[in-house]
Amino acid sequence: MSTYNIRISNAMVKVDMVDHPGLLDVKLSEFRKSLQRRVVGINAGSYINSFSYQQMVMIDLHRMANPLPESFRNFLTDETICFVGLISSEHLTRLQNRGVECKTGVDVGYLVTWFRR
Repeated sequence: MSTYNIRISNAMVKVDMVDHPGLLDVKLSEFRKSLQRRVVGINAGSYINSFSYQQMVMIDLHRMANPLPESFRNFLTDETICFVGLISSEHLTRLQNRGVECKTGVDVGYLVTWFRR
């Protein structure tokens, strides 16, 4: 596991890169406790985009273990958290194929379209 402090715009963002399933439970528990708002930025692709979320989960679906760890599936299916980001139907299908039904995911493109009306 690696920890980085990255400046995004005017905010310092702490990034924990978890690459071992044994650490995932602990880090997800810490992350849940740190949530001030129940909104989490999410990127479910195999690449990194710039987001200005202070609390974000990045998922590399191409390299993630199969099956997904139970704690991670529980986190992504938590209906008390709204996940906002670049969420394509392809990403949702990949998650569904791994037993994850992320019902509270909202694509940023949809939100931009809605606000521009």
